This record gives sequence, C-alpha cells and structure tokens, in this order.
Amino acid sequence: MNKLEQLAGLLDIIQLAFPEDVRLTVFNKEKVIAELPGGTLDWPTKIGEPMATFKGTVTSKALEEQQVFREERGPERFGVAYISTAVPVFEEGELLGVLTALVSTHRLEMLRNGTSKISNALETMAISTQEISQTSTDLATQIQIIQGQSEEIIKDVERSYAILNSVQEIAENSKLLGLNAAIEAARLGEQGRGFEVIASEIRKMADYCKQFAQDVQFQMDKIQKNVSMMHHSIEHVAAFSEEHTAGLQKINTVCEGIHVTSEELLASAKV
Repeated sequence: MNKLEQLAGLLDIIQLAFPEDVRLTVFNKEKVIAELPGGTLDWPTKIGEPMATFKGTVTSKALEEQQVFREERGPERFGVAYISTAVPVFEEGELLGVLTALVSTHRLEMLRNGTSKISNALETMAISTQEISQTSTDLATQIQIIQGQSEEIIKDVERSYAILNSVQEIAENSKLLGLNAAIEAARLGEQGRGFEVIASEIRKMADYCKQFAQDVQFQMDKIQKNVSMMHHSIEHVAAFSEEHTAGLQKINTVCEGIHVTSEELLASAKV
C-alpha cells in the first residue's frame, strides 16, 4: 500500500484534526480515489471522477506544478465560503497524487466581520474623541482668557479701593477744614456768619462724601468677594478641563492601538 492509499484510509482521522468543517478528497494522477464530505461542504463527488473535471482548480495546479496551492473562494458556487488547499503527495521522489482539503471559513468570516465592525467603530470613536478633545482645548483656551480677565477685574477692584481711600481722606480733610472755618467764624462774631454757613456746607459735603465712599466700599467688598469666588471657580474648571483633555488623549491613544490591532487581525485573516 503506497502513501496515497494510506492517506485515503486515514481521512476520517485527518478530518478530526481540523477545528473547522472540512471536506477531504484524495486524487491520483487521473481521478478521485477517496473523499470524505464535511458538514456543510457536502456536495457530491464521485469516486473515479476524472481529473479533467477539476481543471483550473488548485488540485490540478498542484498536480501540474508539483507544489502546494491555496486559494479562498466565496459562497457563489456552492453556497459556502471556503479555503481550498491542495498538497502534492510524493513517495521516494515520485508524484503519486494530491490531497485536497476544503475548509469552511464561516468562523473566519465572522472574525473578519467582527474585527471590521470594531475597526470602523473605533475609527468613528477616534474621530469623535478628537473632536471632543479639540473642543476641550478650545474651552481651556477660553477659560484661560476668562481667568486673565478675572485677574484684571481683581486688580481694578484693588485700584478702586485706592481711589476710595483718597476720597475718604478728602472727606476727612474737608470736614476738618469746615470745622476750622466754623471756629474761625465764631471767633469773628457777626462778621464771620458768612464763613459759618460755608463751613456748615463743607461739613455736610464732607459727611456726604464719607457716607458715599462707605457705601461704595461696601459694594466693592461684595464685588471683590464674588470676583474672588469666580476666580477660584475658574481655576477649578481650568484644572478639570486639563484633566479631561488628558483623559481624552489617553482614550484616543488606546483607540488607535486597538484599531492597529484590528487591522493586524484583518491582515492575518487573509489567505
């Protein structure tokens, strides 16, 4: 019994070695000498069917060129997608025939389709992440601008306090001037009555300016408090925005890595 005949007797064992559905056929140089259909790869092939029937297939190519041939076929002809591999069988340097295995690519197609969907989803996710990241970057820029503006407002408030202090000093000096004028008017008696009226008005104006300055300072205190709170809030938002942007960049990097892996899986799934 030659090697080709031995292979023909071991087809059931060889079939069990494949994790996928597989159809096995053994050819000598002229015809089919043995076959074992698969579960879905079950179209009939007659024992003794001549090699001419298989012209143009990997089987005839393997027989003619005496080397292994492999090709992938879609479901157009038999309703099942498969990979066909033809291996020439030699014994002591002489070509005896060919062993052809047709392996279902059902699971492979599922892997390809799943990987392709993941790859497409990751591309979409990466684009969305980049857009969100860009928006976060723009937001961070705007926050920095607002932060700078709030710092300027704080400085303006501090400058306003300096002006208020000057107004209060003027009010105090005016009141003191009015008091001195009233003393001088009293010293002059009848002749100083005009000065007394002026002195009284100066004191009133000084009191009014002082009260006005106090009211303005009260409002400025409130403004300073609110601006300070806003400034701290902006600092917190800016810090969060930076963390958010950094997190998005990490996600984008992970997505790119998974996308590359998906492309590698797709490439490795090709025959």
